[in-house]
Amino acid sequence: MSGCIVICNDDGIEAAALHAVADILVDMGQEVVIIAPAENMSACGMSLTLRVPMRLENHPRLEKKGLRVYSLAGTPADCAIAVGDGLLEKLGILSAPRLLLSGINLGSNMSIDSLHSGTMAAAREAGLYGIPSLAVSLTSFDDAGMPRALLATKKLLEHILPTIPLMPNNWPRDLNKEVETEVLDSFLAGESFLNINVPTDWNGNFRSTTLGHRHYLGALSFSDGLVEIGASEIINGVHENGDVDATDAGFASISLLGCHPSQHPNHPPASVFMHHLEVPDELLVWFQH
Repeated sequence: MSGCIVICNDDGIEAAALHAVADILVDMGQEVVIIAPAENMSACGMSLTLRVPMRLENHPRLEKKGLRVYSLAGTPADCAIAVGDGLLEKLGILSAPRLLLSGINLGSNMSIDSLHSGTMAAAREAGLYGIPSLAVSLTSFDDAGMPRALLATKKLLEHILPTIPLMPNNWPRDLNKEVETEVLDSFLAGESFLNINVPTDWNGNFRSTTLGHRHYLGALSFSDGLVEIGASEIINGVHENGDVDATDAGFASISLLGCHPSQHPNHPPASVFMHHLEVPDELLVWFQH
């Protein structure tokens, strides 16, 4: 069995950025499988479609050599669960998911967004199954900045792919495995995942970060018995090594986040996250170890 890269998102199967990322990976000689929601599922968090059949559809018109494309009538987390629980084999794809990439999302996913983001949810869910994963977002809803986000993604993939095993070393997840204490091992075991945000004015550099300080205000609109939710103002605070601070300064932020809740026994130890931040302005030096 060989290894492939799975791409998901929360903007849906028709999102241009989803296919642009696939093109980058195919051009790099990678085997790629897209398993993405059939429709836009933005901000759905880790919502699941339980005990309801979901339509899986193949899209031959979007395929080419090295790329297979499917949509699932569910959420990003549904897509990741299906991959983690053996969907590829059931489709006759005899390749193990060595990496799941979620994105590139239109709109930032930083700070408190980690609780709401469908893009991040797909990466987190993949990690729960032992699949190394990353989520990538452009910090604007204007896709004019997407070429820079694609360039940053390509640069990051070129850096990390040589270190990622062709066969995932913890998929299916070993439930009796001890928690990894080294940052690279934690990522490769799916115990942590990478969350990347690229600003539209990206300066060409990356910064290792943690979640920053952000609040959404004025979320409620109410008229004639109709409720609409959508923030009218975003307040960013200063936080050392924060993702918001990094993107405001023109850097692409790379946060390392635990896949399990913080009090779960499989949540990585603090030393893993400290190691990630040791050399913040060099591109993931721990991938070279």
